[in-house]
Amino acid sequence: MVTVVKGDYGYDIELTLTDANSAAIDLTSGTALFKMALPGSDNIFISGTCVVNNPTGGTCHYNVKNGDMHTTGTFKYEVQIEYPTKLITATPSSDDRIEIVEEMPGGD
Repeated sequence: MVTVVKGDYGYDIELTLTDANSAAIDLTSGTALFKMALPGSDNIFISGTCVVNNPTGGTCHYNVKNGDMHTTGTFKYEVQIEYPTKLITATPSSDDRIEIVEEMPGGD
């Protein structure tokens, strides 16, 4: 589980995308879209394009924007990779959750 502080932004969530056989998903010619929602919900909390770091190694990152992490809770996330002729949905690891926590008092 990735843990982040409510209201923080400007950092990257690093992602390594693999298939069911743990092989890297080739992101060459694909566009990766990061999506986050509450478990069991159809309401997307965050949706944004990832920057691909290593296309053949299946690595990319999502840069957290101001306002993204504005609600505490535990969220599921996934990455959709859109290619010219197909769409694949991947979870970055077996632990596909992000927990947003309150900042500690005096943590400004």
